[in-house]
Amino acid sequence: MDREEQHDESVSVSSGAGTFQRPVLAVVVAVWVILFLAIAALSQLPRGQAAVPGEAGNDIAVGKAFSLQQARPSSIRVFGGVPLRVEDDGLAVLDAAGHEQSFIQYAYREPHVFDAGEALLIAPASGTEAMFVLPDHSTREIGVKEIIQGGDYRDGYVLTLGQSAKSVGVVTLYKLSREEPLIKLPIAEQGRPVRVAFAPGGEQFDVLLVDFSGGTPATRILRYDFSGDLIFDRSYTDTDLMPAFLHLGEGETAFYSDHHVAVVSDDTGEVRASLTFEQIVQVERQAGRLAILGVEDGQTALYYLPGPSSMSDKMFVRADAPVPLKSFALSSDGMYALGASGDEWMLFDTITGNLLARRRGLDGTERVLTVGMREFLVLTSEDQASIVTIR
Repeated sequence: MDREEQHDESVSVSSGAGTFQRPVLAVVVAVWVILFLAIAALSQLPRGQAAVPGEAGNDIAVGKAFSLQQARPSSIRVFGGVPLRVEDDGLAVLDAAGHEQSFIQYAYREPHVFDAGEALLIAPASGTEAMFVLPDHSTREIGVKEIIQGGDYRDGYVLTLGQSAKSVGVVTLYKLSREEPLIKLPIAEQGRPVRVAFAPGGEQFDVLLVDFSGGTPATRILRYDFSGDLIFDRSYTDTDLMPAFLHLGEGETAFYSDHHVAVVSDDTGEVRASLTFEQIVQVERQAGRLAILGVEDGQTALYYLPGPSSMSDKMFVRADAPVPLKSFALSSDGMYALGASGDEWMLFDTITGNLLARRRGLDGTERVLTVGMREFLVLTSEDQASIVTIR
């Protein structure tokens, strides 16, 4: 562009320095002001977090009700986002309308079915056998020499808790691609093992014990690496026995009993938060978020625990439930909770505890199960079920 062409535009050039005409200058200044304000507003939004639930106006959408085919609500579970009906001789795989799509046959008659992390563990009530249902619904059997009482599965590794013929607790680590176990740990002197689970983020696992060495039962946790070397050994004697635990995000573990829950740091063993109830009805974990439904003052109350990086990291948040809840489930991202009370369903924000939506549901709701990111399976005592979606 030569100087004559430049002169025809709204910009003039003099002595090598550019000067804008006033109308153009005003427009440019206005654009920069708007851009600056937009950047300032965006900088105030939390980074790396989804929008707070409820900002877009959430609602509860209910699918068409279908029959459970006379199955008890307690016999239905969700595995890998798919509903299963637990039967005496196997697992019936169901679709979203309750129709049986396939059947996973047990290798044993009327065994115990354990949740085992990414898999289901099937083991006879007495007898030294074990079978795993993997995430793709394929099955694998492993050779064990103990009566299996629980276990865990992650990325091709299997952890089992068993009892030997001499009534000694034995924790065994397997790799499914190998026949022989990687390590076997008899645990007798430390206490009675009651739970095992892989620790998050590495080749480590935890063994939860009931420790009687102090005269009264106490909670004790042992962490090992995949070589069988002990990483830490901690006891909690200041609270009642807590014989169950769940790993949370950001290096924390929640221990709980029928009445008490305590969240501790894996690094230091210090208790970050705790609650005591007349009775704990239900404990759920999704995406590292913990939720507890418990009885206090004769009525149920629902609580959530924010992560340690949140501003209220020392406090549980109570859900703003207008009526006592009977059951609930967390969405798979942990951001929502769907609660049920008889024939009424309520949607909550797990960050603030606020009630986001409320509507009439199926009569006699017994259980709420997480199916997907925004989908739940609701079961009733009247042989009915429905898929509920948050939208």
